Amino acid sequence: MANEKKTIDASGTIENMEEAKTSKGDTYFKFTIDGVKYSLFDDDDRGLQKGDAVMFQFYETAKGTNIYRNLNAIRRQGIDEERIPAAPKTPSPATQTSVSDFQAKDADKFELGMAKNNAIVLMSKKLEKLDSAEQIDEYLKGAGPEFKKMAIELFNVGKQIRQEILGY
Repeated sequence: MANEKKTIDASGTIENMEEAKTSKGDTYFKFTIDGVKYSLFDDDDRGLQKGDAVMFQFYETAKGTNIYRNLNAIRRQGIDEERIPAAPKTPSPATQTSVSDFQAKDADKFELGMAKNNAIVLMSKKLEKLDSAEQIDEYLKGAGPEFKKMAIELFNVGKQIRQEILGY
């Protein structure tokens, strides 16, 4: 068991939790879940509290006659968000044809967000030049198609630049 680090899935209720320090001064948390002690070597308690029903993953290590249970992940039951970030998703052959396809999809999402933000900034510059509330109202009534056109153009230019520089 000394070298084996098999991950075990479990669930239970937090009976106790306390902040502790390693001999090097690093912060970690001690949890007692359904009478069993676990350690979370991190300085973030993830907003968990005594009495929370949790799902978690841990592995056991042995030192001499002592068995230590270290948490890999922990989250409240019923909450999909992991309290410990999961490993980054990697492309799988079933869903992606190449790593560059995987990068391109994430990059496209970012690029679209940037394009929309930049379109709003450019449109706000036009709004600053208008003198009256009536002019502003009139401009905003027809702004949707202009915003869409501007965002699409900015997205396409940004994507083209990314492809030329990064290749995806």
